[in-house]
Amino acid sequence: MKPEEEFREPEWTAELDRALKSLPLRSAPPSLIPRTLEAIRKEAARGKAAAGWLAWPLWARLGSAAAAIALLIGLGFALQPLAEAVWASLAGPAQTFAAHAARLFHAVRNLGGAVESVPLLFLAGWGAALWLCAAATGSFLYRLLLSSVSMSDSKP
Repeated sequence: MKPEEEFREPEWTAELDRALKSLPLRSAPPSLIPRTLEAIRKEAARGKAAAGWLAWPLWARLGSAAAAIALLIGLGFALQPLAEAVWASLAGPAQTFAAHAARLFHAVRNLGGAVESVPLLFLAGWGAALWLCAAATGSFLYRLLLSSVSMSDSKP
């Protein structure tokens, strides 16, 4: 007899049924329903604020994207003199290392031809980092605005 067939015997099934029916009924804790309803209410109150940037209205997404692009362009122009000053201040071994790195970069750039100049690469790197910062800041402010609006709407 296979082990699976052993559990299908009517005697065993009847004994198991009697044992289970003889167990006392357990009730749910008294706090279960209030806790469940509170969790549902909190989730409903979070609403669209928890959905993220893609749930923003189109005008807010376009505005934040335009602001991020303007910020990146402005910071790129503002940081270019700083980058030149840092480059000029390098001395000794650091300047030698930087010169070797620049030669390596130019060799790689000439192989692919994808990047036309160092400032473009510099702006692209800073642009990506600043875009992430702007998106995080915008998301925080939007959620803060929505939570304050939803809180004021829920007060009697």
